[in-house]
Amino acid sequence: MLYPFLTAPDETEISYSEILHKNDKPEVRVYVEKWDDIRRAFNSLELYLPSGRITKCEGFSKEEAQKNIQHIMHLKDIIWEHAEEEDGL
Repeated sequence: MLYPFLTAPDETEISYSEILHKNDKPEVRVYVEKWDDIRRAFNSLELYLPSGRITKCEGFSKEEAQKNIQHIMHLKDIIWEHAEEEDGL
């Protein structure tokens, strides 16, 4: 399940999962999406914390994707704390 984390002024939305326990390595899935009128579809980015492993990047330019990844990596401790709260419910 994904939980809303924030909506940026440009309407980019960031969501996160509870802590996932795959292969004895806890991680949090982070999903970024923004509607693209030209493509008539969502631009999307999926990565996992704490490693920053990217599993999906669609529609975002390289610069936009890198900017979003940078923001997420700067916020990773806060995102992780929120995921821990969801995991404990």
